[in-house]
Amino acid sequence: MSGNGHTKTATLRIERFNPDVDEKPAFEELQVELVPGKTVLDALLEIKEEQDGSLTFRRSCRHGICGSCTMNINGINMLACESTLTDHVNEEGLVMVRPLASVPVIKDLVTDRSSFWEQYQLIKPWLTSPEDVPEKEFLISPEEVNSLSNAERCINCGACYSACPVISIDKGFVGPHAMLKAFLRVSDSRDSNHDVHMTDIETLWDCTTCYMCATQCPKDLEPGQVAGTLRSLLVEEGKVPRTLGVALTSTFRNKNPFEMMHADRLAWAEGLPLQDGLAEPVDALYFVCCLACYDPRAQKIAQAMVSSMEAAGVNLGTLGSEEVCCGSEMQRIGEMGLFEMMVEELTESINKPQTQQVVTTSPHCFDVFSNHYPDLNLNAEHYTQYVARLIADGQLAFKGEINKRVTYHDPCYLGIQNNVFDEPRTILQSIPGVELVEMERSRKQSLCCGGGGGRMWFEGHASGAHLSHERVREAVSTGAQILATACPFCLNMLDDAIKTLALDDQIEVKDIMELVVEAI
Repeated sequence: MSGNGHTKTATLRIERFNPDVDEKPAFEELQVELVPGKTVLDALLEIKEEQDGSLTFRRSCRHGICGSCTMNINGINMLACESTLTDHVNEEGLVMVRPLASVPVIKDLVTDRSSFWEQYQLIKPWLTSPEDVPEKEFLISPEEVNSLSNAERCINCGACYSACPVISIDKGFVGPHAMLKAFLRVSDSRDSNHDVHMTDIETLWDCTTCYMCATQCPKDLEPGQVAGTLRSLLVEEGKVPRTLGVALTSTFRNKNPFEMMHADRLAWAEGLPLQDGLAEPVDALYFVCCLACYDPRAQKIAQAMVSSMEAAGVNLGTLGSEEVCCGSEMQRIGEMGLFEMMVEELTESINKPQTQQVVTTSPHCFDVFSNHYPDLNLNAEHYTQYVARLIADGQLAFKGEINKRVTYHDPCYLGIQNNVFDEPRTILQSIPGVELVEMERSRKQSLCCGGGGGRMWFEGHASGAHLSHERVREAVSTGAQILATACPFCLNMLDDAIKTLALDDQIEVKDIMELVVEAI
């Protein structure tokens, strides 16, 4: 913050653009007095009235109700009228203000939200009344009122729509705002025709369930979380993309979604010092994950984990043949009956071993154990949390060096959804020789790889558009030689993208555990 005597000022770095006269956007820095209680909207109004009358932005109610003043402030979509300036200035007294992404700019901070409203109309957001309307009022339970009230609080500000990574590459995607309104209507017992709201949203399957939309909703709603509920309605009617149907059938028959024999689940561990967690006490139960069990590329993560734990003196065990799919993707796809069956079966198995700790390879397994297994008796951790603690305690030490520049991709299920950001970076920074650099979008603003929510088995409706490609290009722009991640889904998606883009001579993708075992 700059000061002039006793007056403190803040600098708003505003992205300016008039498509009628400008070739590309440019930033302009304008200063305002920094006083308690002043919002970003107040600052913009002050600039317009006293410094530059051409500055253009929307605003109306100034009470967080209309959603007109939604814009991007320091990388996050929020309401300018509710964003206090003192909460957003950095150490240099700077605040970055940009228009919403993924929609055309009309001028400066004003955007054209036509696509937003077109997708909204697809789900026919109005209540379809029955022919037999009660004489007084519809009677619904208090529980239903609470459920509907949550979704009713959406103010159509566009924050979730602009933040959605799928929207950024496919304007045909129905979008989180429309999904939330469809959920509202199909959950409402007063609505007489739920099908009418589901007719034109086949792109619902394109959602990666990254939940970026939830992190940037100014009303703390969770539009992405309704995807599973809406999909479950389509699953019940058999309206499931063929490749997703194959994954669901394989999970039921083979206890994994990859059409692999259950008897081969431990083939990856042949010759490794791995204990039977059901037969003897272990320090930690290692839950491997279907992908890390069967996919040759992802198997290297599990093998590195076992070798690293041996070096650290950790007695690691697995469920052996009793390990089955955790059901995370089944839940996100909407096959709730199958998911509930798997939760019941796996909870019984995981609660058997004589240990208090289950450590997962995949953030997907970690997420579902932490948030959707109510009767699990063990403490669930992702391996980055467990390994970071071993390093801090001096139990795991590095003897080798990796003299390379590394950038880290935050998996959505680990970072955005469970706030595990520091531990992966702590591990990387502990490895001698590693130079860690950040991509433009990292931590809470990280870009999804595109592999969650069933998208591992479903290409999506926008052929040729891939989030993983965008992510790899961003990683290359950092000058990094290694793109590190901590998720077998991300590993495969990013690895495929590097090969498709023919960038394997510039960068390679590795899981953090592969780097750990290399440096031990």
